[in-house]
Amino acid sequence: MNRHHIIKSVKIKQVLLLCFILVQLLFVFSAMFVSCFPSMKASSLDKWSRTETLNTFMYAFQIENHYFTQEFQKYGNSPRFSAIFLSMLTDVKINDLRTLMRNQLPGFSNYYSQIIVAGEGTDETNIPQDPNIPLEELLKQREADTTVLPPKKSTPPAKVNEQKIVFIYHSHSRESFLPMLPGTTNPNAASSDKVNVSILGERLAAKLEEQGIGATDNHVDIVDMLLKRGLNYVSSYNVSREVVQEAMSQNQSFRYLIDIHRDSSRKAVTTKVINGKSYGRLYFVVGKENQHYEENLQFAKTINEYLDKHYYGISRGIFLKDRREGNGVYNQDLSPNAMLVEIGGVDNNVDELYRTVDVLAEAISAYHKQAEKVSNPQ
Repeated sequence: MNRHHIIKSVKIKQVLLLCFILVQLLFVFSAMFVSCFPSMKASSLDKWSRTETLNTFMYAFQIENHYFTQEFQKYGNSPRFSAIFLSMLTDVKINDLRTLMRNQLPGFSNYYSQIIVAGEGTDETNIPQDPNIPLEELLKQREADTTVLPPKKSTPPAKVNEQKIVFIYHSHSRESFLPMLPGTTNPNAASSDKVNVSILGERLAAKLEEQGIGATDNHVDIVDMLLKRGLNYVSSYNVSREVVQEAMSQNQSFRYLIDIHRDSSRKAVTTKVINGKSYGRLYFVVGKENQHYEENLQFAKTINEYLDKHYYGISRGIFLKDRREGNGVYNQDLSPNAMLVEIGGVDNNVDELYRTVDVLAEAISAYHKQAEKVSNPQ
């Protein structure tokens, strides 16, 4: 064997040895990384993947399966590897300025919410946020003034449709209003197990019944269920889902699911004067993480269009949310006519709230009657 072949053989062995050492170092580094970051789980990758663009995922698909390559190139440019690598390391996207600032600016993460329809005065600076209230706060017993509520009237039976087709419930069952809580001034403390958003559900059911639409308001205290199970506030929709599913199993006629909340914003944002009367403003939240989201979005749009036409300014708009900011489903996968509506804010009084509920009942009634005409033409 000549000198040249000997040198070549030694180099090959050196390269193989180097590769072996690198592989060993990779395993050692991986073990150290897992040991140093025991909280790092597959969910972390899932969290990152939810923030990546479709373009990035399609690029990954076409790398693995070249049948995708031709179609992929028709609809988009391949993302730069440097941009993908930066996103994986820092969760910052070069073409999305929001990702650079959301962790540094309080409340900036709510820009994940998408404004589908912007009501009067609605923009990126006042996008509503999902609450995350400590359960200890909800446990506190506060004085509630029930005298501010008008006396209940007996609700006549539905005139047109004897079946109950509207199911009203409250995932955040103890959300309340400061004018009904004497001595409470902190908006974060506006919660009560006695006077809360359930009064709005009662009012809506009664108004729908008056217009011939069978409706029922569910009074299950979701917060109480959370407390008994040791769950946090984020689990509210999981628990309310059980309530809705049980109701639907007992009554196959339920067509509309309406989850009523109240917003945490202050009165300047949540109040509108129309024709000399003050109303609590409302808005709609549509979850994107379910198969019915497009139908539910159209449902919300139709109701919102009615409100804009007859009571302009009463609606703050429609917001589309995924799991990055909020629940993302909101039980809206259970029906193509599911609605999450936030009525008023912490400072609105009962008169303002009831006026808005009456308007909402009017809009829902108009929607239902039109839907009936379409499905049962004469």
